[in-house]
Amino acid sequence: MKKLLKNTNPNYIVAIISVLVALFSQFYFAGFAGGFRISAAVIILPLLIMTIGEDISTVRICFFTALSIFFLRSFLFIIQGGSAGEAFYLYMPNLCFYISYGVIFAILCQNKHTVTYSKMFGVLYCCDFMSNIFEICVTPSALSPENVVTTISVLAGVALVRTAITWTILVGEKQYRTLLQKEEHEKRYQ
Repeated sequence: MKKLLKNTNPNYIVAIISVLVALFSQFYFAGFAGGFRISAAVIILPLLIMTIGEDISTVRICFFTALSIFFLRSFLFIIQGGSAGEAFYLYMPNLCFYISYGVIFAILCQNKHTVTYSKMFGVLYCCDFMSNIFEICVTPSALSPENVVTTISVLAGVALVRTAITWTILVGEKQYRTLLQKEEHEKRYQ
């Protein structure tokens, strides 16, 4: 897929990533503090950033992804009878999550081409956990003095699981790409 998109306009790649992540954001576990959602989109986002979006600014990708998720969720909420004001109140924290994810990622991983996979695990974990903390801080109903420790513990666990899944897929994709390159090299050699 990376070869297919190699000469594609970066704006299209950002749009593709934004739409895919927005669609995956609809797969989530709810019932956490204050309507907080634990989404599969946070697994897909770094995979796309590190593969087809490798040459594009992470902040740019995450900014447009945040907008895509915000507008999709707001649209679905409004067509189900909610108001635009309620939608903004409910989904503005998601904007904050994805934008902060992009900024943190850009700070911790300044060169996506040379980052090692051991460092990538820490980068992904920090992005996930710190963005969740930021999101929960801007979600008025999500955090109360009684549940701070529990909430932070759950977020740390969720970040660890999502990071492990993402990292495993990234390493597997890298090994698969290396295997394909070896096979291609051997065919040319023969």
